[in-house]
Amino acid sequence: MFIAAAVGGVVAKNLVLYGEIQTSVLPNPDIQRSQAGSSVQSDYELTQLAMGPGLGYFIETWGAYVSWTLTYVQLTQSNSSTGSTSSSSNTTDVTDVGIGSSFKLGKEWWISSNWGLGMALQFQIASMKDNNFDNRWTSTDLAILCSATFN
Repeated sequence: MFIAAAVGGVVAKNLVLYGEIQTSVLPNPDIQRSQAGSSVQSDYELTQLAMGPGLGYFIETWGAYVSWTLTYVQLTQSNSSTGSTSSSSNTTDVTDVGIGSSFKLGKEWWISSNWGLGMALQFQIASMKDNNFDNRWTSTDLAILCSATFN
């Protein structure tokens, strides 16, 4: 699941400066360790929170846009298990705040004078230092998004 919201304003013709906050949750992730290969983890999820400034450019003739967001990212690992005598137990490990980027290419159709609906392709990459061990987490994803814009 991925949810994002951005607020900004026009700084020049077709150029928008904005602030964005994003969160994504991945249950039972496939984790690749550089020394141990790949494994699927069960009974836990990763939650990534990212926020930062962005710049978008709208191509009026096509109703399209490209955008880039510089993100400050933190990753939380939640472990939950259900036993026969206990309801559940949660353990959370959090990385230090790292840095990342989010790139979007989208197309919108105006459905009224103020509202646009559209779709976008997004690529994200981020790197965060583990706060418990001397290693780094690298997060990458490619997603297709639905968008709504109020102008």
